[in-house]
Amino acid sequence: TSGFAGVSSSYEIKLCSFFVNRNQFGMFLVVSIFLFEFAFSSNRSWYKKIVLVLLLTNLLLTFSRGSMISVIFFYIVRYTYNHNILQNIKQYLKVITVALIVLIIILYVPWIENFMKTMVIRVDTGTAGRIDVWLMGLNVASHNIINGIGSFTGIDLAIKKGFEFGQFHNLYIDTLVGGGIIELILLLIIYRKAFEA
Repeated sequence: TSGFAGVSSSYEIKLCSFFVNRNQFGMFLVVSIFLFEFAFSSNRSWYKKIVLVLLLTNLLLTFSRGSMISVIFFYIVRYTYNHNILQNIKQYLKVITVALIVLIIILYVPWIENFMKTMVIRVDTGTAGRIDVWLMGLNVASHNIINGIGSFTGIDLAIKKGFEFGQFHNLYIDTLVGGGIIELILLLIIYRKAFEA
């Protein structure tokens, strides 16, 4: 294809940095954004804004739905937690207004609507067999649930059982396979610290 203009599906784009695939790159960016927000929580400088824009742009270009949903959910919960919007009607109305404006833009600007449908949401692919992939990941993780068996060992073990992919398409299951409950708890601690920052 000749750049993004000739792309009809996000599956034609292979933006994955040095990771095995774009979903792993997306998961890396999710954790990077959480850590960045935690480390620079009180910083409102232009430097923070530029780095955050770069991280979010890279995340969008991975077209990893799970990663994008994780970041959106993170910011919604963080904003709710920090502004106590359930008891602050002005903040609550502000959030609803912004959400409605974004929704209207998506629905009434044809090229944005088309981009969201074909490149981001990808309704036609659904879960793309993800549930079976997740179940395989959980099965592999059960071999050493405490401290994991390592990402590559986990994939090798899954391949011996007929698995056809290079990852389990879920940040939490990949973490569980690689480092077990210990690594998963550390990841959740990072999330909590980032929410509170």
